[in-house]
Amino acid sequence: MTNTRPGGYIVTGEISGNIKGDTLIGDYHYSPYKWRDKKRVPLTLLAKGDTYIEGTGKALIYMGIPYYIEETIRFDEPKRVFKAIQK
Repeated sequence: MTNTRPGGYIVTGEISGNIKGDTLIGDYHYSPYKWRDKKRVPLTLLAKGDTYIEGTGKALIYMGIPYYIEETIRFDEPKRVFKAIQK
């Protein structure tokens, strides 16, 4: 995944997780701009056509891996909306 942040810098990382129906629940492991170490955050995406909506939820950490409790995941106030790009 590539994410353009304010100021024009690009953040890249890997997404891993499980897909249940039209929802991906997992984590995003990336290197923040000008950081040496990678950071891992929980991630959940809902697919709607060629658009992906990033949801929120109550985050916990188990053995160093952050995750959202499934019952708390919500998409009504998305953090971000992504659009698939064909290459």
